[in-house]
Amino acid sequence: MVSEMVQDAFVKIIDIINKVHGLSSSVKSLPLWNHTIFDLQQALKLRAMGEFSSKKIIDFHDVPSPEEWQKVEGVCKIVGSIYEVSNALFGTKHLTPNVYLYHLHELHEILTKMSTDSDSFIRTIAEDMLNKFVKYWDNMFLLLAMAAVLDPRFKMKYIEFVCSKVKGRDRNSQVAAVLGAIRKHFDEYMIRFPEKENFMSDSSSSDSNSGHSPSPAHLNHIFGVLKDYYRFIQSSNQPTKKSDLDCYLEEPILLGARILVN
Repeated sequence: MVSEMVQDAFVKIIDIINKVHGLSSSVKSLPLWNHTIFDLQQALKLRAMGEFSSKKIIDFHDVPSPEEWQKVEGVCKIVGSIYEVSNALFGTKHLTPNVYLYHLHELHEILTKMSTDSDSFIRTIAEDMLNKFVKYWDNMFLLLAMAAVLDPRFKMKYIEFVCSKVKGRDRNSQVAAVLGAIRKHFDEYMIRFPEKENFMSDSSSSDSNSGHSPSPAHLNHIFGVLKDYYRFIQSSNQPTKKSDLDCYLEEPILLGARILVN
C-alpha cells in the first residue's frame, strides 16, 4: 500500500526525475522508492549549494526549471514523511502487529494535513494518497484494532481515540464492532480451553475437601430451604465474576512506555 502510493507520486514527476538523473548519476528512477527519495533529497541539497547553476551544466544538461524543482520539493515533503512512518514500522528488528494501527494513524494524520496544503500540487498528491489509504484502512481496521487492544498501552481507550479522529460519524459503531470482535474471540477461546474449575466450584470443592462444611448434596432433608438457597445463589444471585478480558480492559492504560524499540 505504501509503496504503491509513493510510486504513483513519483510517476507524476517522472520526467523531472529523469532530468535530475541526467545531472547526477546517483539519482535512480523508481525501482526502490526509498532510494529514489534519498537521491532526490540529495539533489535538492546540491542545487541549494549551486551545483547545477554553472554555465557548463546548463549548456550540456536539461536542468529542471524552478517550477519543476518546486514539484520535486513537494514530493520529497510528502514521501519523506511517509518514509519516517514506514521506517518505524518496517525498520525495527522485532515487528509486532500491535503497533501497526498506531503508525498507520500517524500516516493518516500526515496525509490529512498535507491534503489541505496551500500548494495545489502537494494537495493533489496527498488527496490521491489519502483516498488509497482510506480503502486500505477500511479493509484492515478491525484486525489492526484488535491487535492494538491487546497492547496495554492502548486497549479500547486508544481505539476510541482513533475512531474519533479517523472514523468521524461512525465512531460509536466502530468502537462497538472492535469490542464485539474481541469478546467473540475471547469467548471462543474460553470454549476451546475452558477453566478446569469455575468460580463457585473453587470454594465448594475446597470446603468439601476440608470437611469444615458439607455441600448442599449432603445436607439433611430438614435443611431443604438451605439447599434451595445454595441452588439460588449458584443459578441467579452469585457474585459476577469478571473475565480476564474484562479485568484487562478495566486496568489503567500503561503510560510512558515507548511504542517501538529498534
